[in-house]
Amino acid sequence: MTRNGRRWRPNGTYVFGLILVLLGIGTAVQGIVQSKANDRLTNCIATYSNDLADAIEVRSKASIEAQRASDVMWQTIASLPQTDEGRAQARKVFEDYIKAREAANRAQAENPYPAPPRAVC
Repeated sequence: MTRNGRRWRPNGTYVFGLILVLLGIGTAVQGIVQSKANDRLTNCIATYSNDLADAIEVRSKASIEAQRASDVMWQTIASLPQTDEGRAQARKVFEDYIKAREAANRAQAENPYPAPPRAVC
């Protein structure tokens, strides 16, 4: 109650000011929450990018080695004479190629691509 006995009622300026203050607080809180969500997403994508780069590097190196072994194998086989000794050398380079392919397959199995960001972020 006021001095003249009437009940106090907020005027339009008071209500408008209160709404502005509440909107400001809500905006600040929403900004903080959104900033933290953006930070989490950024860190997740950075981790994914680093893991993917590591996997690609290891897998690429293994694949390059297997391709080199293949090149050596075919060059050797093409240049060998058709003798028992030539066949033995061909078998040896072919076995070396198979070992290089197995190493590449192991490297790929041990270094899978990470789950995409849409699955983990």
